[in-house]
Amino acid sequence: MKMPPYAQLEIERRMRIPPELLPDLSGLRYTEIEDRYLDAGRMRLRKMTDCDATESIYKLCKKYGCTGKYEEPIVNIYLTREEYESFKILPGHDLVKRRYRYEYQGRRFSIDEHTGRWSGLYLCECEANSTSELLKIAFPPFAVEDVTEDPCFSGGALAHAQSDGSSE
Repeated sequence: MKMPPYAQLEIERRMRIPPELLPDLSGLRYTEIEDRYLDAGRMRLRKMTDCDATESIYKLCKKYGCTGKYEEPIVNIYLTREEYESFKILPGHDLVKRRYRYEYQGRRFSIDEHTGRWSGLYLCECEANSTSELLKIAFPPFAVEDVTEDPCFSGGALAHAQSDGSSE
């Protein structure tokens, strides 16, 4: 696949965290993330609110599909609150999570704590500038199951799935 215009290559891995292995998250900085995966195409509308912020950040993201095991071209457009609200009326499926910032061995990880019907699901993510760099990263010991290639753990799949695992 040719790199789409204006896209950046997102290179990341995702690991599932069993709740019983979850570290203490109290005291960690976090961002509340409200996603709407639009029904048409591969677009996501996102609202991000930092734990001590008075304003939110809004963006529209297009993901083009994986081009390799860990790589996917994406494009983000940052929006005003008014632009966000105008897109929010479009049909889609919502996913809400709290994203914690976690440091391990000098590397920054994200721990996503899902809410609503996915309460109890925790994922740990890490990004890198290249696949070779990504594969050298040691994940924290509580992140035990690599779900990077499992499409059931993508945000879009989680948003569209019922809590019992069936699709809507």
